[in-house]
Amino acid sequence: MNEERGFTFLKKEILKKGFDCSHYRDRYFKRRIRIRMERNKVISPDAYRLILRNDPAEYNQLMDCLAINVTQFFRDPTTYEVIKSQIIPQILENKKRLNSRSIRIWSAGCATGEEPYSLVMIIKELLGARMDDYHISIYATDLDQGALSRAETGIYEESHFSTMKATLQRKYFTPYQGKYELREGIKEMVKFKQMNLISAEPILNVDLLLCRNLLIYIDENSQLIIFDKFYQSLNRGGYLVLGKAETLPGDFLDRFKVIDRDERIYQKI
Repeated sequence: MNEERGFTFLKKEILKKGFDCSHYRDRYFKRRIRIRMERNKVISPDAYRLILRNDPAEYNQLMDCLAINVTQFFRDPTTYEVIKSQIIPQILENKKRLNSRSIRIWSAGCATGEEPYSLVMIIKELLGARMDDYHISIYATDLDQGALSRAETGIYEESHFSTMKATLQRKYFTPYQGKYELREGIKEMVKFKQMNLISAEPILNVDLLLCRNLLIYIDENSQLIIFDKFYQSLNRGGYLVLGKAETLPGDFLDRFKVIDRDERIYQKI
């Protein structure tokens, strides 16, 4: 069997186990598979497919490998600075004008939770004693249930804090068995849920939606499906934040206006 057919049959084998990886860019999928092939000391996708079929533990290892879970607190600090200094204050101003106290935020592709927790800290820093004046809902979704389970613990190693100010780390974390645990009152603000962005219904009435450094791994047709759902999800005037290497598809340029081109921040028209 040639290698290309081997990868095709491997995708079908993975689908039988309940995971549809057809939306991944072909280059990304093959690169990740080859990592697992090398670990298992096989040289063909067909040989790896037999291992995957007979070893449940290998399937779990593959899911971890396919997931995109590289993240840190306040990754891309300049993006968070714009969110703190411009976006959240504008959302608060809009809520005041509409006489509304409900704020809804969605972190799509949240991995192990650093992004939504970073947003909680920003909001706490901005509102302080006024936190109780608002009903704030922060939804965090990801395809990887293992990553979500780790996120819910709120426990992180030192390496996750390299782009976070030390003052914030001391304020919101306590040392725990050589790691750091989020203080009470932070974890409770985030609602984690497993979600496939392509097949699931979007979260609605969202004021701020972040999906960063995920779409670059997704094929173009699937991206269009996801962007359409994001557009449905956002309130009028809601904000969309992408990763630094990501841009809006041409089909959506008339549905969003650019707020900050460098930080990839857009507003629903």
